[in-house]
Amino acid sequence: MLHATGFGEEALEPFLFDEQTEKTLTTYEKWSVVRSAAEQVLQVYANRANSSWIEAEDWCPPTPLDKESNSAGAYAGALDSAITQGQISLFFIDDGRLCETGDGNVAPLLSMDLWQAIKILAPHKVPSAQRLERLSYMGRHLLHASVSIEMWYGASALRNLKVVLGVDCEQEQFLLNELQHWGFFNLVPSNVAILPLPRFHGFAQDPSTGRLAGVKGSPRLMLGSGYAMFLLNAPAEAYILTPEFEPQCLDSSVLEWLRETNSNWLMTGLFCDVDRLRPEALFDTDFLTAAMYAVDRGGANMAMEVEHCKEDRDMRTYDSVVLSRASTAKKSPIASNCNLRPSAMRTVKSYQVLRSFAKDANGAFFSATHRYVFKVSALQKMLTDPSVFHADIRLFDFYAYATFDLADITTFMGARCASIVSQGDTKGPDMSNVVYGKPWLIKAASILEIQDKAASILEIQNKLAASLFDRSVSDIVLIMALSIAAGAPTGTKLAKLFVHDIVDKLHIVMGLGSTLRRARADMDIMG
Repeated sequence: MLHATGFGEEALEPFLFDEQTEKTLTTYEKWSVVRSAAEQVLQVYANRANSSWIEAEDWCPPTPLDKESNSAGAYAGALDSAITQGQISLFFIDDGRLCETGDGNVAPLLSMDLWQAIKILAPHKVPSAQRLERLSYMGRHLLHASVSIEMWYGASALRNLKVVLGVDCEQEQFLLNELQHWGFFNLVPSNVAILPLPRFHGFAQDPSTGRLAGVKGSPRLMLGSGYAMFLLNAPAEAYILTPEFEPQCLDSSVLEWLRETNSNWLMTGLFCDVDRLRPEALFDTDFLTAAMYAVDRGGANMAMEVEHCKEDRDMRTYDSVVLSRASTAKKSPIASNCNLRPSAMRTVKSYQVLRSFAKDANGAFFSATHRYVFKVSALQKMLTDPSVFHADIRLFDFYAYATFDLADITTFMGARCASIVSQGDTKGPDMSNVVYGKPWLIKAASILEIQDKAASILEIQNKLAASLFDRSVSDIVLIMALSIAAGAPTGTKLAKLFVHDIVDKLHIVMGLGSTLRRARADMDIMG
């Protein structure tokens, strides 16, 4: 019977103790040994289930497309028009990452003010220049989206921008508080859809039936970024907020709502992707124009950003290696790329796939940055098929969970995914750790420093002090030295945003070099 399961007699050895070990180990130590051995055996079964579909396919090297392709550059004008008209929307996904706080505890990454953790765990990385504090990590992403699109594409583009926020249901109330406190970060409230991501109990084998059954006492976990994508096409799952801050449920799905509001493209990314806070990283024009080219000329219906890697550890860090499905590569090489996850390739046969096709003659390979852009109509059609995702079995505390990953969309037979090679320093998010610690915070510190200097296009001489949050304060003076003259509109609006609903009066002092600039500044302030 044991051999029928694929295990030999050696699989029983960790469960058996010799006479000497039986005497020396305590009952607790014996239980720990047996528990560890049982977890290893169960993990073998999970690994086989997770990699079976990969082993059944024929793979070949990918066919990536350079961002700087001359043909793709011809779409720059179409991209500007699409963004200005609100045809490109953003989808931020919370995948449940945690972060060390510096006091021995961990907290949800979304709700953290990262500078506070950096001060404790990496004080040498705290800059002496201005810092945006008391702003959550999630708030940074929303502020970055608001400031970036207005700075590069104008107020009209900001008014038309649609944003979908897929957040852990346990962080939903925090999100609502942030939106209310910061005035939606200058986003139009009716253009912000909130998609709560539920948590589910685990499964275990029912001794009476021999089948898996839900266990109410098991930990409740999120089911991954793929489940968030499933919910995009489910009716009545998301809602917007009215001017009175009351939730108004969307009767249709999020994707249908986007189509009704003339949004034809959807950019998706993870909240844990700190590199998206770099200037120009959120609306990467090279990536978007190359994606438009691939859809228009290459037969694709989606695109993902990839980067050239040489170190094996990059596969594990980004949990990604890009290959092409052999059956479609001959017909449409540009649109046959798939993002495979090494975490689901832990059998001998699936590992051979990596060794055979992933690396070129120089040992280099491509990994995805987990940033995607979809044609909304094509995504809506794909998500009607339940086989679009491959359920991964995840073991946690002897309970089994079926999780889904956004990357699996690229492997769906109906997907035609193009790979766009990144040319800059922007890296993908760390997918190898559920809890981010000091190394991640050190990297984040350098990016936050850049954002704090560039997001407002100004140097704030007087950092907002604690009195800003004292409701008894009626007047406050904010002195700004504009490093870029054209930054006056954005700088003024950002100043208003910081004191929104906090003080009664705001005095702004600007140093301006001409009467014309003063007149323009007066118009900005009055506006």
